[in-house]
Amino acid sequence: TKRGDHLLELPPGNYVITGAFSVFANAEEFSDQLFQMGFHDTKVGYNSGRGYYYVAIYESGNIQQTRSKRDEFRKIPKLSKAWVLQVTD
Repeated sequence: TKRGDHLLELPPGNYVITGAFSVFANAEEFSDQLFQMGFHDTKVGYNSGRGYYYVAIYESGNIQQTRSKRDEFRKIPKLSKAWVLQVTD
């Protein structure tokens, strides 16, 4: 997906996404839950193209590495539906 111009827009990269929310507060709450589970690099970012706030638990410039991490995270019940989002300029 292409990067938009929203203040919280995700920068270009490859992300493992664990949640998509139309309301920022809901994304923040889910991010806080993940933080409590030990995911301390969790970030919330917006995607203008789709109109959602995404909760990302991993970011890399390498798509294969990102897919590998996604597969690892999917073994955790709460993250079983994790997926990869590629953001480009």
